[in-house]
Amino acid sequence: MNNNMKGETFIITTGLIIVILFTYISTFSILSKNSSNSYFSKDDNKINATIKEIEFSKGVLKLYTDNDVMVCVKQTKSTPTTSSLCWKEVKNGDVNFSVYEGKTYFIWLKDKDNHISDSIKYNTNIKK
Repeated sequence: MNNNMKGETFIITTGLIIVILFTYISTFSILSKNSSNSYFSKDDNKINATIKEIEFSKGVLKLYTDNDVMVCVKQTKSTPTTSSLCWKEVKNGDVNFSVYEGKTYFIWLKDKDNHISDSIKYNTNIKK
């Protein structure tokens, strides 16, 4: 009976370790790391805009794009309307936003026909 309890304890402990490791690996993989230097956004092929790079330093989020678009940055995930006050025009390939460190922001692009992209999630707490 004693050997049986040791076997069950081993199986339960091993199972718990596997579940904990799986949870850790899954969570780490799912969380946004912003490790890419390129950000793409498409919305049912209505807009095809590219943000080439995103930089964050000293409270300024700087976005570089090769498209003639407008950019909106907000802390809420709700898609802005075409007339929202958050939209800024990209000039000379870049646009700046004043933001806080340690926050998650959502970024949208809008083309000249007022098509709005899906959001891009960016965390200003991540160090590169």
